[in-house]
Amino acid sequence: MTPTTPTGQFARYCELESPIGRLLVAYQDSTVLAVAINAAASTFAADLTERVGAPPQRDAAPPDWLADAMLDQLDGRRNYARYDLSPLTPFQQRVLQATAAIPRGQVRTYGQIAAAIGAPGAARAVGTALARNPVPIIIPCHRVVRAGGKLGNYGAGGESMKRRLLDREGALPLT
Repeated sequence: MTPTTPTGQFARYCELESPIGRLLVAYQDSTVLAVAINAAASTFAADLTERVGAPPQRDAAPPDWLADAMLDQLDGRRNYARYDLSPLTPFQQRVLQATAAIPRGQVRTYGQIAAAIGAPGAARAVGTALARNPVPIIIPCHRVVRAGGKLGNYGAGGESMKRRLLDREGALPLT
């Protein structure tokens, strides 16, 4: 029997080749639970198991809807809006919702995100919340930079991946 999430649905994940590298994407029905870029499948599955309380089932190939949604997201054709932030705190959810609203080709600073959610002065806390983003690419945390335009950290592949993503979107060079 395949384990299910607390909602009773199967947690699944698959590998997807993309223009930025290999994506691991976890999903349940048509909701994305997690995304990782160039990560080890065993670590991804272990993290997902901890999150949903049961080992996920690995699919040999992504379902068409998921492959289309992720590639569309990377190419800026649409924003895929079905994702799960329920394990996060309300503050983290507000940070990620504000980050999701940043248009392609633009960036915001950690301080701007803090101000946008009514927490001026919480730039560091914004950075911590972004580091917990379970769905990078879908919620474009790579579009948040340090004051002065320095890129800053990016948990889904480091500064070089952040630069690559921003360059693909036409957001570089930063001023």
